[in-house]
Amino acid sequence: MASAMATGTLVLSPQSLNELYRVITDRLKLAARDDARRIVENFIPFCTAPLDSETTRLAWTVQDQTGFSWWDCVLLASAIRADCERFLTEDLQSGRVLFGMTILNPFL
Repeated sequence: MASAMATGTLVLSPQSLNELYRVITDRLKLAARDDARRIVENFIPFCTAPLDSETTRLAWTVQDQTGFSWWDCVLLASAIRADCERFLTEDLQSGRVLFGMTILNPFL
């Protein structure tokens, strides 16, 4: 399987999909549960980043190096393990490089 970096493919973590579902159903109340589940289903083919014990161990390293919140470190570790080149977020330090992956704010 080619890496996300080589193919330019969107890579998501199971955590990302879970957060999407929670935000659009509970926090922002943008969609009913059935509608939100259909939305999330569309992204499942891109859910290829690992979320396992090795991801947790790497997340500890990321947390020690960055001081970021735990859940952000888990997302970052999952993306690093998926060999992602870029990590898109509006919440972290845009331009920072971790393990060869660049954090970018897509809204800047």
